Amino acid sequence: MPQSSEKKKVDRDQIQTHKSNPAVLKERKSNRITYLIISLVIVIVVILVGIGYYQQYVRPFQRTVITFDDTVIKMGYFLDRARTSGNSGMSTLQFLTNEMCIKEGVKRYGIAVTPQEIDNALRVQAAGGDNVTITDAEFHEWYRQQLNDKKISSTRYRDMISVALMETSLREYVIKDLPATREHAHVYIIYLNTYEEAVAVKERIDAGESYFKVAREISLAAIGEESEGEYGWIPKGAEVLNQDPFLWEAGKASQVLAYMDESASTTSTNSNIAFYYLIYTSEVANREIEAGYLAEVKNTIFEKWLVDEYELHDIHYNYDSEIDKWVNWQLTKNKPKTSDTSG
Repeated sequence: MPQSSEKKKVDRDQIQTHKSNPAVLKERKSNRITYLIISLVIVIVVILVGIGYYQQYVRPFQRTVITFDDTVIKMGYFLDRARTSGNSGMSTLQFLTNEMCIKEGVKRYGIAVTPQEIDNALRVQAAGGDNVTITDAEFHEWYRQQLNDKKISSTRYRDMISVALMETSLREYVIKDLPATREHAHVYIIYLNTYEEAVAVKERIDAGESYFKVAREISLAAIGEESEGEYGWIPKGAEVLNQDPFLWEAGKASQVLAYMDESASTTSTNSNIAFYYLIYTSEVANREIEAGYLAEVKNTIFEKWLVDEYELHDIHYNYDSEIDKWVNWQLTKNKPKTSDTSG
């Protein structure tokens, strides 16, 4: 027994001596520093990877794109709506701003869309027409496929249908007081081959020469030779060759205008010009709106309402050419590639 006690004492002395050995202490200190450095490196790498991930995959989608009064639209939602609608970035800016104006308008005028109206609209869309009926099973399958194809939730899809119904009701409200008669311009057009010819004709008319005399001499079109280029009575809100005839005073020739041939394959602007022309309004008078112009006039009135509505709100855009390039790149990433099967 005394020997065992003495042996334990010797072992403890050896352990204590080992622990206090300078070489052992130095090695342990070195190991601790190594572990600390490795841990620090791992933490730094994780932080850098996290920052890189945030900068590339999180932060861009949290960027504010549109501020409409107190409403903020961030990039993630903006991209979702652009993908769903199939619009470009620039078109989506206008689309979403118009949508918010519409929502404000229906609130102001007390226009409401009920859940039942949304259901009915979806049913009509699924059936392909008002007079077509489908079963509940067919509707639910169609609806499931729509959500799957558009990659959106049911709530968001119903909201989109709701806004479309709001716009329809708002259009009807805005144009409800449209009278049967409206100011019309009696429009004539002279068509010419070159810009120089058009300038010379305008100078003659501006100098006081009779438009009708000049038209009979100059106009290229056969109709111009026979009727002095008469185009017809155009109501305010309708256009002539994409131009508003009310921009120019009656009895005065318009500026020289160019009609672009959109089907031309060349990218040269001058090569795309089909012909030059001048618009001339002989008189302005109130007339009944012809059926062929009614839809265009109604649309112009609603577009003016939207322009006026913009002025009532504090609207800001965080969008430039670089952001537009990034947005369009994001939009093309998820588009399926089409194979060329020609030839």
